[in-house]
Amino acid sequence: MAQDYDFVFNVELYEDKPALKLPYNVGEDPWVAAHNFLERNDISQMFLDQVAGFIQQQTAGITLGADTASVVSDPFTGRCLHFLTKNYR
Repeated sequence: MAQDYDFVFNVELYEDKPALKLPYNVGEDPWVAAHNFLERNDISQMFLDQVAGFIQQQTAGITLGADTASVVSDPFTGRCLHFLTKNYR
């Protein structure tokens, strides 16, 4: 079963390999999301601060659900749709 995220960032570590997906939900601890991403992709925890900082930089000032007039929702299920991606090199 797929999980919905507020953001899914593309993280390109190598030019010859596909980008890795870094999922993140607004309100989630950036360090926990960074730790899980690094662990899931077998990347050194040495990059924890860098990845957490990237998440904070990309989501600075964003709050979802604060202004319901600007939220797009599915008319059949009522669920919010958020498909934001960014590339990180």
